[in-house]
Amino acid sequence: MGTEEIRMLIAVGLSIVICVLLFRYGRRTRSKGVRIVEDARREGRVARGSLEKSTYIPGYPEERTRRNRTDRWKVTYVYTVDGQEYRYRGMVSSEPVPELLLYYPKGRPGAALTEGRAPARRGAAFYLWALSPFYMWLLLYYLLGLVIR
Repeated sequence: MGTEEIRMLIAVGLSIVICVLLFRYGRRTRSKGVRIVEDARREGRVARGSLEKSTYIPGYPEERTRRNRTDRWKVTYVYTVDGQEYRYRGMVSSEPVPELLLYYPKGRPGAALTEGRAPARRGAAFYLWALSPFYMWLLLYYLLGLVIR
């Protein structure tokens, strides 16, 4: 077995071990919106919002972006926390419901989120994370080439 094969085997083994550890750590981390919703639910910072206003915004089929092609509703929900009235405004792509649960961060009842609006881990960052074993292997293979000759 030559040095190239040894280098490749060491790089594969190390990248698997490092990526398993990174993935285990990554599963425990949550995005900020998800943390707000989970913490608010656990600590009872939940308010029931009532639909105050909804405006239908028709989609335009000739538009290039999906966001502009789909029908949407601009909604306003009213909710009360400790006797103070707040408003939640947002856009929804389905018919608005008359009542909805809102979760707010500690000390900021005016910054409520719905469970569906909590940002999730997807998009370019997710794919970068999913391809990390390959990137780790490339990096280790290169670095081992500098050490093992």
